[in-house]
Amino acid sequence: MSRKSRRRRKAAKNAARAEAPPGRLTWRVHPFAENGTKSAVAIAAVLGMGGLALWVSWDLGAHTAAMFGAGAAVIMFLAMHKFFLPTTYVLSKDLIEIRRVFHSLEADWERFRSFNYDDAGALLSPYEVPTRRAVFRSLFLMFDNGRKEEILAYLRRRLRDVKSESAAAE
Repeated sequence: MSRKSRRRRKAAKNAARAEAPPGRLTWRVHPFAENGTKSAVAIAAVLGMGGLALWVSWDLGAHTAAMFGAGAAVIMFLAMHKFFLPTTYVLSKDLIEIRRVFHSLEADWERFRSFNYDDAGALLSPYEVPTRRAVFRSLFLMFDNGRKEEILAYLRRRLRDVKSESAAAE
């Protein structure tokens, strides 16, 4: 790559950052606290998996069966940790941050070209048009119930809205 093309790319990147919406948008999502029925079903699933492992392994001895039951419950909880533990989303001028209890994720805005949304959240895609591969390379942001329109407005300023374009074409 030549120096001239690098300078052009850097100038384009700086111009895009200058046009980015100012400010920072932060919200927190905790699905376990939002819906009591789903929370009860999730707790029943974790305890049920532990109880099932305990019952299946009872012939190995009480101590071993208890270890299997507790292990199964812990594995089930870890598999569902995004439901049980809160997630904080931060959209800033330069990057997207997703903070969870066990790990956090940061992604540049330049990685994403478009987004699509539904009632639960927005899927940020690296592709211009919806593809089947987008699921594997995309990032999903869950909506806060009261701030859905504010989040969508911020995303529309940053990215191309695929859903509204497809609705306008129909």
